Amino acid sequence: MDPSLVRGAPAGASGRYDGQKDPSPVGSPSARMPSPFETGTLRGNTGGFDERSRLLDQALGRGGHHGHHGHHGHKSPQDKNSMQGMHLQTIAAMVMIPWLMFFTISMVVALAPATSLARGLAWSVALLCLGFSLLLLQVYLHSGAPIYKYVGSLGVVAVVLASVSGSTAYDKYTLRYWMGSSRARANNVEPSLPAMGYSNSAALTFTPDTGVDLVRSLGYKGIETGGTVYCVAPILDAAAADVDEVRFWAIGQDCCMPTWGFRCGPVGNPAARSGVVLRKMGSHSSREMYQIYSNAAHQAAALYHLRTSEDPVFVSWTLDPEADLGNLFSAAVLSVSIGSVLYMIVSLFIAGGLHWLAGRPPKDWQRIPRGLGSTGLNMI
Repeated sequence: MDPSLVRGAPAGASGRYDGQKDPSPVGSPSARMPSPFETGTLRGNTGGFDERSRLLDQALGRGGHHGHHGHHGHKSPQDKNSMQGMHLQTIAAMVMIPWLMFFTISMVVALAPATSLARGLAWSVALLCLGFSLLLLQVYLHSGAPIYKYVGSLGVVAVVLASVSGSTAYDKYTLRYWMGSSRARANNVEPSLPAMGYSNSAALTFTPDTGVDLVRSLGYKGIETGGTVYCVAPILDAAAADVDEVRFWAIGQDCCMPTWGFRCGPVGNPAARSGVVLRKMGSHSSREMYQIYSNAAHQAAALYHLRTSEDPVFVSWTLDPEADLGNLFSAAVLSVSIGSVLYMIVSLFIAGGLHWLAGRPPKDWQRIPRGLGSTGLNMI
């Protein structure tokens, strides 16, 4: 390009740039305008650009690392305190907002009653939190602020994990509690009578002469049990013992040896003659447990030469059925609480790691050259 097209470029009499000063006197028609280098536009007057760069780096959490050591790279104590406060607020937002989503969703999904309206409202909360997280990601696409990306992404993860955690607690504990609360209790049940009419009861109280046969118990452990020992023992009265026919079984987990030592519940207490019914139809976990206990009962019947019905009734032996049903709800609350604490701990590490990565100074190839965009040279 002809240097004469650059404003302020000195030229000789021939119109070519020869690096010599223009000999024309001041005020003559050929006097030139001073160059940007001479006026300080480019040389030694970059304070405004450096200040903007410093503020940009502070906003991005880079702390003023520009690769140069001018006075703009140092922060005053007020700036340092302000930046520390901003760092703490950023980490708090990255931890607390997703954690509140996790805690709220897991609680409402786990504890909501087993009605269509209640379950619908619980899942609406989860969808609302998911929509809020996606909105934050959309804000990030328009603003470019990393905080929206991190909080939105962690929010989506929190919604997914909370849905899984809450659904697991609901299926394992709360659904059994709500179904038990809405079912009738049966009293003076005789173990020698058919059990079909009692399979949908919440709890049973047997006749005074009923007991658990601790001699003919069985501990079942298979591939489907996942290492857990499923224990069964016959519940008999005098009439059932005479014909060796078992219609009711006491059950428990990891509370017996393979063929002896049944100690599930207060079986040694003569005052205990009640049981909470494990329903065949209900939650997914209840159906799985019923099938495993059924396999164990039929193996025990074959081992001890007993007869048992195709669909026997399984009960958890107890002194107080109402308290045992209430323990199911407490177990759901405890499960969600433990999950929330673990999520909080993991979130602290994740938020700290993301904030540290975002605050690292950029590599040399990521920096914008200092002179670009403010050279003071205007092309015609």
